[in-house]
Amino acid sequence: MLLGTLLAIGLVLAIASSASALTFGLNWDGNSSPREEMLEAVQASGATVYHLPLEYNGQSGDWQNNDDMVEEAWERGITILPTLARGRRFPLPLAPGWGAWGEWVRELVERYGVNGSFWDGKANPTPITAWEVWNEPNIPVNDPQLTEAQCEEIGRPWNAEVGNCAQPESYGAFLKYSAEAIQAGSEAKTAHGTEVLFGSLNTQVGERYERFLAAAAAGGGLGPDVTGVALHPYSFAGGVDGMTADIEGVRATLDALGAGDKSLWITEMGWATAGTLPAGETVDEVELASLVTESFSWIKLNAAADDIQLAAWYNLRDFGGTAWDGYAGLQGEDGSLHPAWYAFQEQTGAERSGDIWAAFQAETGTLWTYSTTGGYVDTGLAMQPGTSPVVATQPGGGAAVAFTAADGQPEVYSSATGTLSQGLATPPEVAPGAPASPGNPLAAAFRAYLSALWASPEAATAFKTTVHLAPGTTPSVATVP
Repeated sequence: MLLGTLLAIGLVLAIASSASALTFGLNWDGNSSPREEMLEAVQASGATVYHLPLEYNGQSGDWQNNDDMVEEAWERGITILPTLARGRRFPLPLAPGWGAWGEWVRELVERYGVNGSFWDGKANPTPITAWEVWNEPNIPVNDPQLTEAQCEEIGRPWNAEVGNCAQPESYGAFLKYSAEAIQAGSEAKTAHGTEVLFGSLNTQVGERYERFLAAAAAGGGLGPDVTGVALHPYSFAGGVDGMTADIEGVRATLDALGAGDKSLWITEMGWATAGTLPAGETVDEVELASLVTESFSWIKLNAAADDIQLAAWYNLRDFGGTAWDGYAGLQGEDGSLHPAWYAFQEQTGAERSGDIWAAFQAETGTLWTYSTTGGYVDTGLAMQPGTSPVVATQPGGGAAVAFTAADGQPEVYSSATGTLSQGLATPPEVAPGAPASPGNPLAAAFRAYLSALWASPEAATAFKTTVHLAPGTTPSVATVP
């Protein structure tokens, strides 16, 4: 029993224990099917948490879709952070299915949580250790449908645009009920609690978080079974300054409500490059990459002071449509990598997958390299005339370039160290190919090839240079896996 408890505690600590240990996450692309390429992209990004809704399958329903998703994540060392929902509107206590909801969320914890039945016989499990209850309940469209008269009766402002009103007191009661069931499931499996999150508050639209939190607290929504508050600090008009002001505002509101012990979980954040916005303007891809860097840098700097446990970007991949949320991805719809992808990897400390490296012999007779992040570099290393290098990318970034030196000996150049080392690669073969015109810049075909691989607005000009290929040689290109 003691060993099991210690194991369970250790697994909880792996995702969110220390206020100074920030976890990075990514959001789904609007499709929660267990697609391998999506989880592989999450893994390559450096994120360790994938945030998405789990399918409501009812009490004792078919678990196959949820099992597949959780298993695909586990196989890649990723933890799921689920949004627990059933349709769009959360139920009221007397609504049909209220009891079934409580039993379902407990089943979820006992299946996928620490020591859950799903993990029986699986090595190195990645159990779910935090449970977000509903999505953006401060937006009236996500609340139980009421008439204008009913909204007036409970003292909530009518929202004519969606034909409803926000109902924080009812959400507080619903969250209290859900949290009790979740904690009961965790206690049954581990003899201790788990993380239960107040459903994500959208700071861009909907009822203001100050009012919603205060009213929900009156309904029990910030009770002891609720350990953290999820938020979506979107700030399309205010940029990073607006985002940080909202994060600090939520923290100050919780402190004022006597709930300063609740941690913050940023389960969505981001900006968009296209689509309709509720405020502000879209940004271009270069600006998006800068926003990734600025926003995560601030969060990392303030994570300990504000007890921020998770920062998850919305979202992993574009999915199109007319609204902004289809164009906030780190990747294009086809999986191509936006500049923001590299900025995110830099924040997580991940290997720079997707970086392109090239090597060629210039007309000066020396070995040159090119990378999408470092540009052109003349190594100054003399090559045997008429020979071509072979570049091999390395995990973690950088490249090893095999080439024939001026004295005819095989050599290997490491871009990571800027030094030569023999025996790390097979000697390069002399690649046939038509010589480039001495009067032209780097071969146009080479530039076009790189541009096709590196989807970026700057691709048309990024590879221009006055360097010329040596006659009778061809460049070598490779992408970091």
